[in-house]
Amino acid sequence: MGSPPSAIRTQPARLLGLLVLGALWAAAATSARDHPRPVTTTPEPAATRAPVALRQAAPARAPVTPRRAAPAPKPATRRAFTLLASGDVLSHGSVVARARAYGASSGRRFDFRPMFAAIRPIVAAADLAVCHLETPLSPTGRDLSGYPTFNAPPQLAAAIRGGRPWLVNLLDPHRVLAVTRGARRAGSRFTVVVLHWGQEYRSAPTPAQRTLARRLLADPSVDLVLGHHAHVVQPVWRVKGKWVAFGLGNSLSAQSAACCPAATQDGVLLRVRVVERDGRLLADQVRYTPTWVEHPSYRVLPVTKRLASRSASPATRAALRASLRRTASAVGPATRPAPLRWR
Repeated sequence: MGSPPSAIRTQPARLLGLLVLGALWAAAATSARDHPRPVTTTPEPAATRAPVALRQAAPARAPVTPRRAAPAPKPATRRAFTLLASGDVLSHGSVVARARAYGASSGRRFDFRPMFAAIRPIVAAADLAVCHLETPLSPTGRDLSGYPTFNAPPQLAAAIRGGRPWLVNLLDPHRVLAVTRGARRAGSRFTVVVLHWGQEYRSAPTPAQRTLARRLLADPSVDLVLGHHAHVVQPVWRVKGKWVAFGLGNSLSAQSAACCPAATQDGVLLRVRVVERDGRLLADQVRYTPTWVEHPSYRVLPVTKRLASRSASPATRAALRASLRRTASAVGPATRPAPLRWR
């Protein structure tokens, strides 16, 4: 299991409201009235020739140079940003031990960076990246422990963060809608609800997950729902014109078929493109990159890219193909894998 039973019973939902991002979009948005209309002038007619007559011709008028019309304003660029979300990060004892070994080579006490190196370009390409750190962190780096009472090195957060700001708020699930509505009133234009829910090792969402997803997405203050905790990939659905990813699997853990379902080595990087349309921000495209945790290196590998490179051993290629089949089956037909090169 990824979490001790007590944590499963008491773990509150996690809500990430993109308030700062929404405020930035609100400040950056402009309307047609913010652009001055182009000034158009009708050129004066050129002076006509003097009539042929016996009298002296009138002196010619100075030529009139018409004023140029102001250039038409450029068409407004459709604003868009990308959000990327990954699965559970679990600091099992063997994962921490491997990070210590990597650190011995890099001059650090712990170095988790090699574990995320293969997916870092994908994460870095997104405007905002969200992960699910399911284990608490030791503020001093002491008294470290794995399952069942996790206490991870603080270097894990630094490796995940990768130099970017991040924020997680802990909230009671019953207050989710109250908070999202308050976020909307405060100016958030796109709000993501990130929930710790579901049943471990179950690929199908539970009835409670389905009910809550429909309730949340029916509310205009919720734009996207992301789920974690099952440690296996769960479906991505479109509900009421919005998206819910019930479970993104494991991003990093020591789980495998040796202790758990083989699918615990699987995860997805979910890429959501958010665009402005008719004055609203909405998710208009959802794609995913399947990932697989290689043991015992604990390197998170992008499956399709690694298969395309043909650099993996036959055994690893077989495991990657099996992982790809499991993930595609779990995600379902509502979305499809991202291309190797994202636009």
